[in-house]
Amino acid sequence: MADPNLIKPDAIKDLPTELFIAHLEGTLLREKSFFPYYMLVALEAGGPLRALFLLLMSPLIWVISICISLSFAIQLQAFIATTGLKMSEVRAVAVAVLPKFFLEDLEPAAYRAFLNVSATCGYARCVITSHPKLFVEYFLRTHLRVDVLLASELEVTENGNCTGFFASSRNMISEDKKLQAVDLLRCGDAPRALYALCVKGKQHGAFSQCQETTVVHQSKCGEKVSREEYLSPLVFHDGRLVIRPTPLTSLAIALWMPLGFALAIARMLAGRTLPQELAYPIVSFLGLRLRVRGAPPLLQLDHSQQKGVMYVAVHRTLADPTFVTMALRRKVRGLSFSVSKISEFMTPIHTTRLTRNREEDAKIIKGLLEKEDLCVCPEGTTCREPFLLRFSPLFAELADWVVPVAVDVKMSLFHGTSARGYKFMDGFFLAMNPTPSCEITFLEPICALELRKSGKSAIEIANLVQKQLAGVLGYEITNFKRKDKYFFLAGHDGNVQ
Repeated sequence: MADPNLIKPDAIKDLPTELFIAHLEGTLLREKSFFPYYMLVALEAGGPLRALFLLLMSPLIWVISICISLSFAIQLQAFIATTGLKMSEVRAVAVAVLPKFFLEDLEPAAYRAFLNVSATCGYARCVITSHPKLFVEYFLRTHLRVDVLLASELEVTENGNCTGFFASSRNMISEDKKLQAVDLLRCGDAPRALYALCVKGKQHGAFSQCQETTVVHQSKCGEKVSREEYLSPLVFHDGRLVIRPTPLTSLAIALWMPLGFALAIARMLAGRTLPQELAYPIVSFLGLRLRVRGAPPLLQLDHSQQKGVMYVAVHRTLADPTFVTMALRRKVRGLSFSVSKISEFMTPIHTTRLTRNREEDAKIIKGLLEKEDLCVCPEGTTCREPFLLRFSPLFAELADWVVPVAVDVKMSLFHGTSARGYKFMDGFFLAMNPTPSCEITFLEPICALELRKSGKSAIEIANLVQKQLAGVLGYEITNFKRKDKYFFLAGHDGNVQ
């Protein structure tokens, strides 16, 4: 007999009478295993020791899922990943970290059918999963516009801590309860017609009561949903890992960490202590790949009469000014905003911290331009995705010559930026990648002085530079600012104390 409390009546009472239902893992998501998402929660919300324990338990979890009970294996993973954690921390990871990996794991054929059939026929979208609602709700509501979500509920204490258990036995949507859930959905307060979506060879018995079933063929291996097909663009995301932490990749990352940390120290010491003529070849020997496109400008300036050159770079990592310096083969002072003291100390070039006070920053930049060339990232913060944030126009007010610099950084294991994590570790994680690569493209210099004399405002000049950089990189221009990023990912304005 179906448990009448398995689905809350308020969740479905106002829905249309026709629902298009699909399973999350194994249908909308290509992979049926949810281990990578438990690992991400364990690592980002719980820390490396919790993640290591989950990795050590992964063989046992696999045996339990195959030989004993998949539901018990899910409960064990949820317990290890969430017990004792603040629900707010888990939710923050679900918003800032997990969507990127969910989007990359979407099954293209199932995703397109789920959106197209529901939109064409006017069906409400429904997704069913055995995994915690806290993990998947933001992604499904935002990126798939799901109307009904049937998922397991985690138990939370009065203080807002996760116990690691599901709220009760009836709040766990186990495999044997999926049929009950679908039956309650079909015969609830008002009879509903259910239509199911399945991938060929992965049909689910819980959908046997549905009026019709749409079956799609699994897409080719390696095919992914393009960014243009996303219902909501992914502009910001957080987390340290670049790749999905499956058990094997998690093991590889754990084994690489000691060697990677030693390699990072060696790279930083070489860049910090050796002369420039020796540092760059040695750092290249240690795995850094730097490719330069376009000719660096050969502007011979008489500093008694003219100002220095302002190199305006796209902001991918905190090391962007260092990469520009390497490409130029000469020292250029970097202008930074919110960078930790440790990161400043590790940087091999001279840096000056700005205050974010417009008058004070203008005075600082004006004084520096009288003596030397500068490199600034006017976005004010990093963005990992192919988008450009709004440019601050201050550089266009003060510099006579502006050189746009397109920076494209590729990392294989770790992201060198963080909004929620310890920012003093950003440089270490960037340098811990086995073979980080950076492509620098110098664009034609722009005489900002002449543009200002012709009537162009600083905002127009900044927008011109932004448009040129976006065109070279193939990025999309946005109006998002630094505060938008940090409030979305971390709930604060991003200032480093």
